[in-house]
Amino acid sequence: MANKKILLHCFLLLFLCVIGGGILITVANYLPINENTKKTTLEYIQEEGLFPEVPSMQGGYGSFQSMNPTALELATDGLMLKMALYEGDGEGITQAFRCYSTQVESEYSRYWHGYVVILRVLLYFFDYYELRIINGLCQTFLLVMAAVSIFRRKGWKYALALVTSYVLLMPLALAQCLQYSWVFYVALGALLIYLKFQTYWETGNRYLCLFMLVGAATIYLDLLTYPLLTWGLLIIWWILLQDKNGGNWEDNGILSYLKKVVCSGVFWIIGYGGMWIGKLALGSVILRENLFEKAVSEALLWTVNEGEASITLQDRLNAVYLNWNTYQYKLYFILLLIWLVYWVLRGVLTGYEKSAKLPALLLIACSSIVWYTVLAGHTTMHHIFTHRIYAVSIAAFLGMILLSTEGKAAHGTEKTRLIPRAAFLAGTGILSFVLMLQIRDEYYLHNGTHEFQKVEMTAPVSMLFTPSYSDVISLTLGLSFENGSEGLIKITLWDQNTLAEQMTFPIASYYEGNFHSIDVEWELKKGNSYLLSLEPVGNDGQVYLWVTNDGQMPLSEYGSITMGNQQVSGQLLSGICYWCMLVGRSRHLFFTATFMGVFLMLFLSLQSALETYGSAFPRTGILRSSEGKR
Repeated sequence: MANKKILLHCFLLLFLCVIGGGILITVANYLPINENTKKTTLEYIQEEGLFPEVPSMQGGYGSFQSMNPTALELATDGLMLKMALYEGDGEGITQAFRCYSTQVESEYSRYWHGYVVILRVLLYFFDYYELRIINGLCQTFLLVMAAVSIFRRKGWKYALALVTSYVLLMPLALAQCLQYSWVFYVALGALLIYLKFQTYWETGNRYLCLFMLVGAATIYLDLLTYPLLTWGLLIIWWILLQDKNGGNWEDNGILSYLKKVVCSGVFWIIGYGGMWIGKLALGSVILRENLFEKAVSEALLWTVNEGEASITLQDRLNAVYLNWNTYQYKLYFILLLIWLVYWVLRGVLTGYEKSAKLPALLLIACSSIVWYTVLAGHTTMHHIFTHRIYAVSIAAFLGMILLSTEGKAAHGTEKTRLIPRAAFLAGTGILSFVLMLQIRDEYYLHNGTHEFQKVEMTAPVSMLFTPSYSDVISLTLGLSFENGSEGLIKITLWDQNTLAEQMTFPIASYYEGNFHSIDVEWELKKGNSYLLSLEPVGNDGQVYLWVTNDGQMPLSEYGSITMGNQQVSGQLLSGICYWCMLVGRSRHLFFTATFMGVFLMLFLSLQSALETYGSAFPRTGILRSSEGKR
């Protein structure tokens, strides 16, 4: 554990960070603004919309609920730019801690917004479009510097793992979105500082000061995107770059690495949380009001209560699942699968190397899960960028592959273990496939389109409904009404002459028209045909049904519409959400591969730990010790 001198240095540095951070952001708010770059920057933000996707950059293409890592979050970019360009009537020191933004007089005082220090200077010389070019070039430069340094020390596979980690952050999005960039700069900057002064930081407990400073820099610049990466990337590469034949971290083996992981995490949290508390305390004194009250209520919203409802265990598990879903993106999945296949084949051919570092990497990998479960409210709502927190787990996964496949197997006896190794890995794959089959998820089908007709409901509407899966959890219906707001819509589902389901909902839900989702929770028979009817009850105005153009995006679940005795062309504009097994072979493969990677990480870490301390699983030949190398 840290000695008193290091602890004193850490807390002194933290105090200086708070004071220095306050001075910098205050000075920045007194700097002049270039009206030309301000004008063009605000125009760019307005033209591109809130959630475009690279490389198209069309505002209407993406959405805040996008599961594509190519989606940008330009709503926050706009906030950052408007805050950096703010020219209010108040003093710069007030703006530094109250945090208003141009055009939107909304206060955002719970964060430091330290990026203003950088943007205020850059925006005097460059507009938003030019900043993006500079951003991409700087990120590429830092990555090349780090990759070259790692290549010289550990070889091409280690450098390739670092590049893979960067690719899985979606470089195009990082370059085009300031919101995503700050964490990258802190993470890569910290890694380069460590690589340059490795001996200094590894002397005594100085590393604690480094991790505390990294945590403080993270909260100063970032708006809670994927901050864990600044700790995770640094500690992973710190472990990977230790001399395997000895050195400061190798002397005490597994426990030493685990201790360093825990201590580095604790001091990162001290820096992150201490810097945040420092902003609130300093701001409260300067503004003469309690900033803690707003900040604490926001923290409770993301961790305990989401709105009026408590965040349940199911909600927390859903945050873990929802954010991982983004990595089904084709390019991501292919890249991860290549690494996994390489890991499995090396295991079959040569077995895996025992390493005292594996349990530490496993502990780091679990940190992403902990973050998602603790901040479930935030990571569920903002998965458009919080999915990148999994970059820590992925970097740990790549690190375990590198460590467990170092060296070459000895000839002779090692070859006789090929069949047991293959059988073990095949069994792991089968178990992973079985677990994948247990997953249930929402599967949404719709025929939604911008081109549809409004048909007045002069009589009850009915149509055949043949569900593709048994559990229907919601329906989305296209309806509107005019000249009134009273009454209900009654939905009835008949199984031949038997009433299967019936429910009503207020017609006011569809005021001025809506593509509105209704929770139904129907348990039906897959493939069975039901008669679905819609009927206005007690309404005091005209009700209209939204109908697709005939043959446009048809849903196989729906038959033709009948209104009274008349047939209506097209289908009801609708969506159906099922609760069912995973749909699609690619999803089956993705989650099978996910489970297999997790099992290998768990097994190799536990086996390394047990063999190190004289106990082990029954030997399968899957793990070999260092004497198997040459």
